[in-house]
Amino acid sequence: MRAPGDPTGDPTGGRADDRRSVEAGVGRGGRVRHGTLESIGRAWFAPLHGEGMRSGATGGTMDPVSQAVLGASAAQSGASARQMRVAAVVGILGGMAPDLDVLIRSPADPLLFLEYHRHFTHALLFIPVGSLLVAAFAHALFARRHLTFRRTWLFAALGYATHGLLDACTTYGTQLLWPFSDARIAWNLVSVLDPPFTVPVLVLVLLAVMRRSGRQAHFALA
Repeated sequence: MRAPGDPTGDPTGGRADDRRSVEAGVGRGGRVRHGTLESIGRAWFAPLHGEGMRSGATGGTMDPVSQAVLGASAAQSGASARQMRVAAVVGILGGMAPDLDVLIRSPADPLLFLEYHRHFTHALLFIPVGSLLVAAFAHALFARRHLTFRRTWLFAALGYATHGLLDACTTYGTQLLWPFSDARIAWNLVSVLDPPFTVPVLVLVLLAVMRRSGRQAHFALA
């Protein structure tokens, strides 16, 4: 039986294949052989170098610029004119934060990060928790001079919520329904590197900052 959103029929959403494809590069004692991590890194971050587009691939990690600008536009949509700039920055942090799951590592299992990428940090149920951590960081660093903590949390949550949903729009998908389901939801609507999507959103976010108007942010989300 195929998992929802998984065209390959793999209930793990392809994660088992990812693990098997690099196990050959792991030596005795869990040591990664020379060149293996370099190869994995190229695979994960190919969208930033245009490799995904050249090969026609639409799976993998959504590029961070798209995640950042969509998070900013979501936060701006709930901000007043005077909050537009700081909301954008908080939204950027929220929009990119779920991908910090790549820091989940174990010396005993060098492939652990493969299993936890697009896992619980991308789930809908984790949005309040993840955005709370982002809000605490942003508020302590700069936002408290402009916003109450409640508003900082709101903007962080708006930005954070966009990440998993945008990842679900790719072929690769994400575990939006964790912990109730391990299925990777994939709607296959955008490529992992999609300038026709990213550039207009970026322009509208910048216009919203310069004009201090949420109208452009609303257009970006439309």
